[in-house]
Amino acid sequence: MDEFVASVGGESQLATGRCLAYGHGITYWPVVEAIRDGIGIAENDPPAVAATRLRATLASEPDAVRIAEIIGGLLGIADAVPGSDEMFWAIRKTFEAMARVRPLILVFDDIHWGEPTFLDLVEHIADWTRDAPILLIAMARPELLEKRSAWSGGKRWVTTMQLEPLSDVESEELVTSLLGRADLPPEFRAHISHAAEGNPLFVEELLGKLIDDGFLVVAENGWGAAGDLSQLALPPTIQALLAARLDGLSSEERTVIERASVEGKVFHRGAVMELAPESMRPHVRDRLASLMRMELVRPDQASFAGEEAYRFRHLLIRDAAYQALAKQTRSELHERFAEWLQRAAADRMAEYEEIIAYHYEQAYRYRAELGPPDARAEEIAGRRDEASEGEHRPAAEAVREPAGGHGDQKARQPVNRDGHTDGRL
Repeated sequence: MDEFVASVGGESQLATGRCLAYGHGITYWPVVEAIRDGIGIAENDPPAVAATRLRATLASEPDAVRIAEIIGGLLGIADAVPGSDEMFWAIRKTFEAMARVRPLILVFDDIHWGEPTFLDLVEHIADWTRDAPILLIAMARPELLEKRSAWSGGKRWVTTMQLEPLSDVESEELVTSLLGRADLPPEFRAHISHAAEGNPLFVEELLGKLIDDGFLVVAENGWGAAGDLSQLALPPTIQALLAARLDGLSSEERTVIERASVEGKVFHRGAVMELAPESMRPHVRDRLASLMRMELVRPDQASFAGEEAYRFRHLLIRDAAYQALAKQTRSELHERFAEWLQRAAADRMAEYEEIIAYHYEQAYRYRAELGPPDARAEEIAGRRDEASEGEHRPAAEAVREPAGGHGDQKARQPVNRDGHTDGRL
């Protein structure tokens, strides 16, 4: 997708949003991200500025005033409580208005985590957009088709692309592409491609580990081997490989990447500093720079003014870092992160109530798994419930699935953090 967007250059505009693996009640989070991204509403823009930009985008629409009211409520800059049909209509009209200015590439990522209403919205945009140049790209793991089997084919103007494992030849080509000039025996390249079993992340991370460990070194003619690589024992799974690579980090680098994993795939430097030991905080930025040089994390767009944001290069890297944390540590860090997020999102609390509740819930759950809930656990549960049932809900919260679709907010199921193969749609 990145390569495609880069190839079209200035011929189109891009709007992106991603689904989060956080409980319920944030149905329209990716839509809010995409609209802010496409219209150019910065996180620190005052509501009046955001409203002006929204009205300018919708100026040519016949129902611009009503659309602006509904979308303004969705963005938290106006009061509106529309029905689901009207919400779908207003969102589609907003994207269509953006596309009439310049063709729009609308990207939603990780939609296997999307709630049913959001998936219905994606179908609505695909089925009803006719007179605006929108290319809608929805990326997901294959398990999405368990929820939406019809998306595997048969819809008009829809193409499904299943990313299959790389062949042995393609894996060897990937090794060559990543290393460039390299004086390595052919059997070593074949050894890597056979171990990877078609998983490109395995190839990338294995080469990174070999470089980190000094088995691959820069030689006169490019990369060369320091020893007999044909006899090198390779980790049996991608999870084992990622865990081994994280084990090779310095203690401070490991601390930083583990703290970052608590926030999620995308994280903020301020949150990492809050979760890191006080003595390490002055060094967090340098350690993040080291992790970027090792291609474990990359820069990203911040959600809060004055912050720096990063993202894990792959979700499985984040999962490996998170799984290295003890349950007691996870509980403490989730609680501290929820407190940090409450401060960071002070003027946008309605947007983040459910995420804050999720982190308090994780803090409670891990504490409860270590023994019978004590007074401290009950205090954390109270904070979770307070965040989950906050008085100031965004208008979008009024548009929810039918009664019984989610169950009790207080009994949300924990997110499955097990490793997955990297199949994508």
